[in-house]
Amino acid sequence: MALLKSVSAILATGVLVVMIRLVFRKAHSSSRQWPYQRQFLVLLVVLAGLFISIALLPLEHEVKNQILSLLGILLSAVIALSSTTLVSNAMAGLMLRITHEFRGGDFIEVDTLVGRVTDLGIFHTEVQLVSRDVVSLPNLLLSQKAVKVTRRDGTFINLALSIGYMVSHQEVEKALLEAANRCKLTDSFVFVEAFLDHAIRYRLYGMLSESGERLSKTSELHKSVLDVFC
Repeated sequence: MALLKSVSAILATGVLVVMIRLVFRKAHSSSRQWPYQRQFLVLLVVLAGLFISIALLPLEHEVKNQILSLLGILLSAVIALSSTTLVSNAMAGLMLRITHEFRGGDFIEVDTLVGRVTDLGIFHTEVQLVSRDVVSLPNLLLSQKAVKVTRRDGTFINLALSIGYMVSHQEVEKALLEAANRCKLTDSFVFVEAFLDHAIRYRLYGMLSESGERLSKTSELHKSVLDVFC
């Protein structure tokens, strides 16, 4: 009877794991943006099922205590070795999700890498580059580096250019705002960034409502600026 209970606990654990996977697969948007929840839940269910199965085995009470103690020691050792790459990435991934540093669909910049977040895992984060190639970044790296995040609900795009002192700044500002208007950017403004030896450096800003178009709109803005000055 005790053996049957132990086997039933193992089967129940397997059924729960399958159900969790099916639920998150149907809610595909959640599983893409927060997959660590599914993985963490599966891990908890497996551990709970393992301990319950051992507790229900037809063994002597002392033997079961020894087995459970051994498993507890092994789990404690894994947690204690958090400095290892695997566990460190898992802890960094959990920290990034708790703090909501970024979400699926956000554009991020890390050092010279720019791309869109396509998958958030416990150990790594996948980023799609301009070339549509996918780069897998360790979560430990993202927790240690400065990450610039562009939210999906809109962002300012900008470009800088230097123009000689002989051209009136009113003319430059009017032309730059016209370029932004052609790209259908809102809340545009021109910032005089610096006075150089032979030119003035201007920076044009414009609000882009759909950050998913950031790369294409930035290129379009550059072309528009060329058009208004040619």
